[in-house]
Amino acid sequence: MSAATAPQSGYPATLQSVMDQVLPNGGWEATALDGGMTNLNWRVTESGQERELFVQLMMPADRAAEVGILRDVQRLALGVAHDLGIAPATVALLDEPAAIVTEFVIASPLPEAGPDRARALADLSGMLRRLHAVPAGPEFQSLCSDGFIGARWMADQARRADPLKAQRLASTFALLDALEAERGPYTRTFIHNDLSVNNILVADKTYLIDWEYAGLGDPLYDLGDMLWKCTLSADEQRAVIANYAGEYDPAVHAIVVVYSWVGLLRETLWAAVAGAQGFSEFDHAGYFEDCLARLNAIAASEDFHWARSLLPHRAGLAS
Repeated sequence: MSAATAPQSGYPATLQSVMDQVLPNGGWEATALDGGMTNLNWRVTESGQERELFVQLMMPADRAAEVGILRDVQRLALGVAHDLGIAPATVALLDEPAAIVTEFVIASPLPEAGPDRARALADLSGMLRRLHAVPAGPEFQSLCSDGFIGARWMADQARRADPLKAQRLASTFALLDALEAERGPYTRTFIHNDLSVNNILVADKTYLIDWEYAGLGDPLYDLGDMLWKCTLSADEQRAVIANYAGEYDPAVHAIVVVYSWVGLLRETLWAAVAGAQGFSEFDHAGYFEDCLARLNAIAASEDFHWARSLLPHRAGLAS
């Protein structure tokens, strides 16, 4: 692609509108990036400059709210991430068109193995510990940031958006209710709430991106979310918990394992809701089936049954 003076031809109108606001007097060229499930991502280079930007074209606020995203909370989250130095610097967060622009970081998603993965997981443990210590009031409450409340909220959305898929998950809610009782009370803190491989960028340092779903929830939910989304091995799970908590605690591990199921239930419901949004660039139907298969596999696993046996309020409750 060649540089030109904005406005440009050959790019989506939404991207051109964003760049008109961010670089009103400058030229730029852009390359589409992979990885978006409900957003479209671009790498933008400013003409004649070394500066590069990451542009994420997002759903409008009303549609975003249907899948659990509150843009006002996202703004707060980006401010927290910037203050903690754990995310690339934000250049702009636009309402019309809905977009976030950050400094582009040359990095890779969390690798599947190797020393960079181990280092990144250790970094993440510390980053999450700092994030969860941030004072956060009710203004940080989002629609689905709490694991149990979020799963039920997403189920209501799924029943409206895709009743047939929602019905296939109807039998899971008795287990969800039981797990909530067995978990017992917890203090909600500010959490990231979407610790997928693509949201963990590894370079000389580790970054967390995509704060759309951040909000108030059980801090251990973040670890459970990372467990299944990053396919942590048993050794990695123990190392992450030890780094996060200061020492390995099997009781904490049990809660984290249970939250991997809770998070995957919400993700399965999310796939049903997002698929009904008509975002054709991602196969949400196939993703729903993959999530459902993994959900059932976790529930049937020895690790899950071990975890339930150690939950704080398990004694005296039915299986």
